[in-house]
Amino acid sequence: MLSICIPTLNRPYYLFKALYSIYHQEKNIIPFEICISNNSSDSDYTEVELYIQQINEIHKNINYIKQEERLSLDEHMHFVLNMSEGEYVYLLGDDDYFKKNAFTILDKLIHDDIDLAVVNANWIDGEGKLISPVHSEPVNIEGLSKYEKYLHLYNKCTYGALLVKRTLFSDENFKELYSTSHAYSCFWIELLNNDIPRKITCQSGNVCVNLRAAEKSYNLVNVIFNDVNLFFIKLINCIRSEEGKNSVLEAYRKYKKRNASIQFLCWLQKSGVDISQIKYINNSDNSLVFKMKKLFSYAIFKLLVLTKVVNI
Repeated sequence: MLSICIPTLNRPYYLFKALYSIYHQEKNIIPFEICISNNSSDSDYTEVELYIQQINEIHKNINYIKQEERLSLDEHMHFVLNMSEGEYVYLLGDDDYFKKNAFTILDKLIHDDIDLAVVNANWIDGEGKLISPVHSEPVNIEGLSKYEKYLHLYNKCTYGALLVKRTLFSDENFKELYSTSHAYSCFWIELLNNDIPRKITCQSGNVCVNLRAAEKSYNLVNVIFNDVNLFFIKLINCIRSEEGKNSVLEAYRKYKKRNASIQFLCWLQKSGVDISQIKYINNSDNSLVFKMKKLFSYAIFKLLVLTKVVNI
């Protein structure tokens, strides 16, 4: 059975769209359950809760819980995962939704006995308009070691585009990565620490899911420049082999290099981030070079706005 796990917070309209995409697949060929945890939302969920009730009268496969007190991001993702009973888990954001051919794609991956699959996805805006493909090019990882596969996929394991065998998650590993906003990626601990052969793939071909780049309920800058840095540090400490530690360290270096790129800093500003907000908590990471790149990106971004190359 497939468990589709959806943590939700203040997005009843988008959650409705996500559920609709599940129950209107072209081929409903997978036995599945849906696990939804409402993280003590302030928004009115009456309409979508009525829809859930109507679906359950027919299919009886939605487990919906409303938290009495709000959990942290990682605790909430952990909670909804532990609601599941399927052999496979699909981690779906409440603002994301499946394409009509998604279950055909997922059925093939499950029948191929995949342990971890990063599925093909598109980024869309709040209104559902295409922004860009999540993966600009197909990723071929056949024949690579597990460490090489990690380096190809570490930055592609986006919540909303992951199919994971349930045995790769453990409560202990999940809790080890709390406070990083990415504790759901704890499956890498199991993959990198064990020599059991695992099937890891990056699905190509038809797009499986649309990931919505809508307004987030968390601080984007804090997650990018602080939580994810803590994630890499904690992950390194969880990996036993030197080769594994070095792979995570290399991924960490690449991540920080991207964060300091002019292109990425301009993208943040286009997303509404004030340049003064972009900084690390650890002052040693706020190097002179990083500060100069911020100033340079600010000048470039203002020029792009003035020349109307970029609209804000």
